[in-house]
Amino acid sequence: MNVERFRRRLADLALFVLAVVAVGTMVITRRSVTTAEAEARQRHVLGAFRAADLSRIVIERGEDRIVLERPVGRGADEASGEEGTDGEEALRGDDGFDEAGSDGDWRLVEPREEQAGVFQVRSLLDVLERAVFLRRIAPEAVDRARFGLETPRAVVSLAMGALSYRLLLGGEAVSPPGAAYLEVTGDGVPNRGVGIVRQATASALSIGIEDLREPTLAPYGSNQLKRLVVERAGERVELERVARRWRVVEAGGKWLADRPTMDAVFVQLVRLDAETSIPVDEARRLVDAAPAVRLELVPVGTAPPARLELGGHCPRGDGMVALRVTPAPLAGCVPADIAAVFGLPRDHWRSRAAFGMHPDEVESVLIERGSQRLDLVRHEAAFRLRAPRTAEVDIEAGNRRILALVDARGEPVEVPDLARVGLAPPLGTAILSSAAATEAEVVTEVLEVGRPDADGRVHVRRRLDGVVLRLDRESARAVYPDSTLLRPREIFTFAGASVRRVEMSGAVAQTLVQLRPGAFALERPLGFEVDGGLAADLVDRLGKLEADRWVADADDGSFGLAEPALRFRLVVEGEGGKTGERELRVGDLTTGGAFASVDGDTGVFVLPRRELLGCERLLIDRRLVPTDPSSLTEIVIDAPTASIVLVRLGAGFEQTGGAPRLSAPELVRLSEALADLRAEAALHVGPEHPGEGFSSPQLTLRLRSDQSGAASSRTIRFGAGDAWQGQSILFARVEGVDATFAVARGLVGPILELW
Repeated sequence: MNVERFRRRLADLALFVLAVVAVGTMVITRRSVTTAEAEARQRHVLGAFRAADLSRIVIERGEDRIVLERPVGRGADEASGEEGTDGEEALRGDDGFDEAGSDGDWRLVEPREEQAGVFQVRSLLDVLERAVFLRRIAPEAVDRARFGLETPRAVVSLAMGALSYRLLLGGEAVSPPGAAYLEVTGDGVPNRGVGIVRQATASALSIGIEDLREPTLAPYGSNQLKRLVVERAGERVELERVARRWRVVEAGGKWLADRPTMDAVFVQLVRLDAETSIPVDEARRLVDAAPAVRLELVPVGTAPPARLELGGHCPRGDGMVALRVTPAPLAGCVPADIAAVFGLPRDHWRSRAAFGMHPDEVESVLIERGSQRLDLVRHEAAFRLRAPRTAEVDIEAGNRRILALVDARGEPVEVPDLARVGLAPPLGTAILSSAAATEAEVVTEVLEVGRPDADGRVHVRRRLDGVVLRLDRESARAVYPDSTLLRPREIFTFAGASVRRVEMSGAVAQTLVQLRPGAFALERPLGFEVDGGLAADLVDRLGKLEADRWVADADDGSFGLAEPALRFRLVVEGEGGKTGERELRVGDLTTGGAFASVDGDTGVFVLPRRELLGCERLLIDRRLVPTDPSSLTEIVIDAPTASIVLVRLGAGFEQTGGAPRLSAPELVRLSEALADLRAEAALHVGPEHPGEGFSSPQLTLRLRSDQSGAASSRTIRFGAGDAWQGQSILFARVEGVDATFAVARGLVGPILELW
């Protein structure tokens, strides 16, 4: 062998070794998680996601087990979609049903063998790939039992080449609504640990078998569409998704679409499942004979549009016919009510909401008006206020403020004079920003706020589409910066036993005196015994009074507090026997209760409805029969068609006259009913009102009793029926007591049923 040949062979050997090393390095790198990959997906639930290597998915919920499998190496191309104008990924493929022949290979092998739905699987894979932790929980702060991880509601296992994931879905987290705890474990996987995921992720990880089956008539989900066209009864509504928001396309521009309507539309599209199959030709005839709705679904990317037609009665049961014209014609029966949402008039599709976000999408709020500023952001399990000053905010209070902004709706102003209403330039702005995995994915909505008019209404302009809305006074309060989030919910904090006197003005003036702890007297109205239970409840409620929410830093005259519907003046004994006075004023009713304020504080809050109902009750004694039912010696019961007389015999009663004759068990039931007889409330004082039915009572009870040797009698009349605070009642009056009571019909029923 000459030297030259030896050198060539040595060079070839070196190249071969380098090639082997390169291939080995590529294989090892492919099987391991690279530093770049881990850094790029550090907020994702799955720190590494390789669709091509994913071969098995197991979803376990209690005793239910779902297993999805496909041949190894038939995974989707790692570039899972192309970016659309709104940043969402779309399906690829020539026919819109399969991507590189990949997702169509997935099969359900448990609980039964069948083909898995292509788009259902794609949606699941999209969630797995995109799922992010809203926030992670430090290992030392993980409480597995409290987080629901000891008995997870779902366990998802993934076989992904050399990686083996195991995801444990726990209980619901505190914030945001619907969010859940999730633990990531497995072999060779990064990002192990516990964190909080949003509701959409939790729902996807706990899906059932029906959510993964074929077929579906609407082949594209809401996040895969860029355009939707609805035609019905000669009207055409065209919708387009721009910057992750649906718009109604019109000649004058693109109006933000109504979010609840769009949510309802996509719910109905999901319901377009051909549970009862129909031959396409037959479906074509039925739909042509009774056309109802035509839909065009245009996806992001290169997949073809889907065209569907609904109409005609299902020939094989209830419902209507649904026909997918393209792609891959398919027909079946669907529920008839699906068509209702598509028939809404054009104006219903336009949003009248100030913002287009759901409450749980909002990550931060920034409201500015002149030098005033409100800056609120989600933080851990609550909120953090960054302006007007730094403070922690209770989760409920923060969510209520966000809900008030998201729920604000107004009347559209077609041709507004922007300068006249304070929008050229705007006097302030309200900005909502969404949560997102990356800064680029954050959605920001800006509302320009104008000048309030004489009625307190405010014009606002959505920068998203330029639409001007006129908000009513209450909705407008949400878009002003204030310090209400800094205010504690506690209004009064004193023991009920320390209350010496409560003066109440309202429909009936009442004065309650606490002579000693638990001993009450009613000074006003005159001539009534006090109900000790209601009196104790009232002073306890007032002592522990909390606001449902604060609504304003000061009374602007619109809360009904200048002439309050209710006023409470409290005399409270403090340390050393010194007494002080506090006053609570209750104004107009509002959502969740009534506006209220207290002396010494300019702020306005909402008194919860449950507290309002408890505080405005009459404190009159609700007893209808003597305290000790065993003291009754005679009972006379009169009804329009019967009358009976009962006298005491030992521990029970004996019928001595009248008809019908009652059996021994009936006499026992009657005695028990009388013992339980008590009014729910005193409704009013003074003479009976017309319509209460006392001119022809349903029932009259005449009771004679002997307590401690003193004989007495009492007559109780029961008049007409009505409803009070959600329950069925009868009006009642007691002879000698100038008031009308409400008695639960269920308490009087056993007596009325005796004949």
